[in-house]
Amino acid sequence: MWPKDPEFTLQDGRRIRLIKLFRENIYHGLLEGSPTRHHNHAMIMRLLYWERTLMKWATDGREPALLPTGLVNRETKQVEPSEWYAFRGIPEAPPETRRPTYHEWMPGIGSVALFISDPIKNDPDCGDASYLSIIWFQKSAESLMEDEPRAELLKVDWDGMARSWQF
Repeated sequence: MWPKDPEFTLQDGRRIRLIKLFRENIYHGLLEGSPTRHHNHAMIMRLLYWERTLMKWATDGREPALLPTGLVNRETKQVEPSEWYAFRGIPEAPPETRRPTYHEWMPGIGSVALFISDPIKNDPDCGDASYLSIIWFQKSAESLMEDEPRAELLKVDWDGMARSWQF
């Protein structure tokens, strides 16, 4: 069961509150075979489209935080680190290949969320609040945020990435 007001405390002590969430099963259209790096990149870009569509009013087009994620080992069902997915920001499209690349299963649930917090420290615009949208992947939609993405969320540099907002 999700809490009424999901709040998180970042490593620097800042409290952030979830105010909007969009989720998608990223492999629902994959009927056979395994995803490639190109397919996964397309899924990231699709979540970015939803972020820009649903949350632009608050972020004003500022780039979201894309939490690092690993690949799911299909035998153990555990998330394992992957160098290609260990990024902050939107990754470059992988190079074109004539043959399929190896299997790259990300956790199957993509989440796009909008968070609000206190004003940014040392904000020249003297904002009243700050907003940041965050994209992450997890294995199941049953919990609000699983342990792996939660650990990455707590490391986010809010003051460096969030947008200041005046009411």
